[in-house]
Amino acid sequence: MDRSLKASTKLDTTIQVSLVATLGYNFRSWPKLSIKVPAFKVRYLNLMTVTLDDKQLKRFERDLKAFAAKALPFANRDSLNDGVFMAQRVARKQILPRKMILRNQWAQGRVQVQKAKQKRIRDQLAIVGGAHEILERQEFGGTRSGRGKHGVPIPTRSASGEGRGTAPRRRVVRPANTLPRIRLRKGAGGIQGRKRRNVVAVRQAVGRGRKRKQKRITLDTRKGPGIFEVRGTVKNPDVEMLWGLWKPTVRTPPNPWLKPTIDIVAQQMPSIYRTNLSKQLRRHKIFAR
Repeated sequence: MDRSLKASTKLDTTIQVSLVATLGYNFRSWPKLSIKVPAFKVRYLNLMTVTLDDKQLKRFERDLKAFAAKALPFANRDSLNDGVFMAQRVARKQILPRKMILRNQWAQGRVQVQKAKQKRIRDQLAIVGGAHEILERQEFGGTRSGRGKHGVPIPTRSASGEGRGTAPRRRVVRPANTLPRIRLRKGAGGIQGRKRRNVVAVRQAVGRGRKRKQKRITLDTRKGPGIFEVRGTVKNPDVEMLWGLWKPTVRTPPNPWLKPTIDIVAQQMPSIYRTNLSKQLRRHKIFAR
């Protein structure tokens, strides 16, 4: 009998032992015998020595407390205040002159700022905006309605001393031509026809008080009533419109000026915050090497 023993080892640590017997008969092989051996794993433990400096930890803890109590709140507050003041400058010098017809410095002066004064971050609030309804209507749009029987008073170029024409008015109304300073004369009553009433009213205005150089009366135009200034003589009168009173409502379309201002400042806020935070860290000597 010729017998041989073969063994093979696999990665799963299973040893298979195959018995192969060769006899003189038609038996090709004997059944295979499998033996499982438990796997033995050897782990190596690396030992490392760590030295901790207690002074550095305590210093780092103090810096963190100082950062939360002193640096961060003041850096955040200063950044908010710097941002709103920058928005005020941008609105006054860049946005408003481009968006509106500025007849004086009145509109720029109404762009005002409220500083943040709170210490707690969640309570800090800085405000920039227009402190008048006109700037609010420019930003969001709005409608004005006339009072009484007349419409919304709209001044003309003659009221500001720019002469006649349809071009936009670029000056303020002269003090003598403002509504509180105007004393209207009564028109011609009891006369049929708009044109005839206007002619009689002009003649009466010129004829009365010849020593006065200026007379203000109300006349009816095709569009509606208006306040006019009458000069000259009876034969050659000169009439100029100062105020139009025929529009019952005046709608102002949205013309945003604050939103583009905030968009410009928002791009600068990261740099502003970095500057103020670095200033507070240097001031309180936090995280200094």
